[in-house]
Amino acid sequence: MNNYPKVVGFVPAFNAEKFIIKTLESLGNQTYPNFEIIICDDASPDNTFEICKEFAKVHPNFTVIRNETNLGWFANNEKLWRIAVDRSDYCFFSPHDDHLYPDFISEQVEILIENPKAALCIPGMNNCFQNGVSFTTTYFDPIKKSDPVDRVESILERKEWWWAACHGLCKSSIIKQILPVKKLMFGEKEFFADLLWLLEIAFVGEFVHSRNILFSKNYDPKSVSGSWKYGLFNKTALWVSIWDCIHKSSLTPREKQRIRRKIFSFFANTIGNKLKIYRNK
Repeated sequence: MNNYPKVVGFVPAFNAEKFIIKTLESLGNQTYPNFEIIICDDASPDNTFEICKEFAKVHPNFTVIRNETNLGWFANNEKLWRIAVDRSDYCFFSPHDDHLYPDFISEQVEILIENPKAALCIPGMNNCFQNGVSFTTTYFDPIKKSDPVDRVESILERKEWWWAACHGLCKSSIIKQILPVKKLMFGEKEFFADLLWLLEIAFVGEFVHSRNILFSKNYDPKSVSGSWKYGLFNKTALWVSIWDCIHKSSLTPREKQRIRRKIFSFFANTIGNKLKIYRNK
């Protein structure tokens, strides 16, 4: 690769003084030569901001900013997406406790250049749990599907480990098209907002996949997703918001109708399976 497109990654950080240095080191060890990292401390009461500032002093491609008041995960992410897309050809989100492998950026840039229709590259993921268990996963379902209806359907199925896609490298010109980040219309506004994010990308571009495991996802029960309430109210809010995203998307009327039929079929099968279980009790 003779020309190196600009890549910007961002880290929304909060109360991360005990672990963020490993995240920063993994970002600093990237083999790709043209990247910038933006860290935004969301008004942490601990020493997160000071640790990040010290790290940035010896890493000139790192920028550290701090919110005067706590914006919360959702608003902080949206703020950083807007900054990142304006400075880059490709961009990505990195949680404050995940660790990227050295070729995370370089491999995904190469794949996206090879696939100009792609909006997002999905990295292979190593899943690390607090009890010491770890294993690798790959998420292939929406890969190289040229039909947006097929892509949307595969995402709505929510096969295991689908959230790896949210950590991949994105084409900045595509992200500009789908901002602002969508949230639930009611209920917990951040509940499965990452799924809505992937749907918005699926409406306008294809997905590709990395050849290797490129990052470690560290699972903490105290994380944002760990605090979600998985009750009927939030699940209803999610499907209402999905329906609204489809309605407002750039898809053709025929494509929207095909997706709606698939959603109706999904609910019919779900209800049918639950009735069978009830009758067999």
